[in-house]
Amino acid sequence: MKVFKLDNIVLLIFGFLIILSFFNPFYNSSIAFEDNASKEITESILILEEIETLTIPLAENVPFLKSWAHTYENDFDKLLSYLNFADLLMLLQLGILKLSEWWLFKVILVLCFIGMFISQSKPICKKVLIIALMITPGLGIYTQFMSGICHQMEMDLGSELKSQLQATKDSINSKKVINKEALDSLETIQKSKHKGKLSIFNKVEDDVIKVSDKLSEEVSTLGKDLLVILRFTGNHGLELAVALLTNVLIIFGLLPVLFWYLISLALKRLFNYSKSLDEIDKKLGEIKSISSSKTSKS
Repeated sequence: MKVFKLDNIVLLIFGFLIILSFFNPFYNSSIAFEDNASKEITESILILEEIETLTIPLAENVPFLKSWAHTYENDFDKLLSYLNFADLLMLLQLGILKLSEWWLFKVILVLCFIGMFISQSKPICKKVLIIALMITPGLGIYTQFMSGICHQMEMDLGSELKSQLQATKDSINSKKVINKEALDSLETIQKSKHKGKLSIFNKVEDDVIKVSDKLSEEVSTLGKDLLVILRFTGNHGLELAVALLTNVLIIFGLLPVLFWYLISLALKRLFNYSKSLDEIDKKLGEIKSISSSKTSKS
């Protein structure tokens, strides 16, 4: 009688989850959460590439900036690699979530549920049904749950880094506009020294070109200001990128594994298959006996 009631309860739970998978009220909000995080990372990558595009011609025209370019280029390369890896993880998670809404999963759910009423196919159908329910609506429920946790704990998934990079880009553009006259004057003087032609070799030799003291001071100040901005962005951006990558790995890597592992243990207990839990209890007993024996010896 007890087994009969338990089977009925399990069937009711499965039936409810299958109905939920067809409506899946968590899907849209889960997609919005992951899509927003993915966009933040992708936009950060684009802004970083725009910053590099802006600084390359400036580095060629400003001797001070050119000579110190290697101090921030390495940080920018690391930052870009971290962002690309985080973006890959986010796109993978987003793809799996979208795949969970595939109609084939719904068909599998219904067929497996029907198969549970047939004694010959009940064991295999139960296993397949559990796996399918973990995908839909399981993924949507989990993502919605993690979205709430991220909001409550204020875990950053790219917005802070994006703001930092955008501020850097705006600062570089601002410096470029303010010092446009000095940069144009420098290029004009360079061309006049080389008969109207300005080759890459001529630009490398900027430091030997004699310009007015005022112009030289303005260009040097511009180079120092830009270097400070780029160094700060490189160092602080790396810190934000590492924090971002850590959050992505925890939320979309470690916690899903832990979440489904705990659910699997609960299901095994529910179906009176507690081998894994018994093994854990056994290991804990062994550790306890070892620690107690050491205590008695001492």
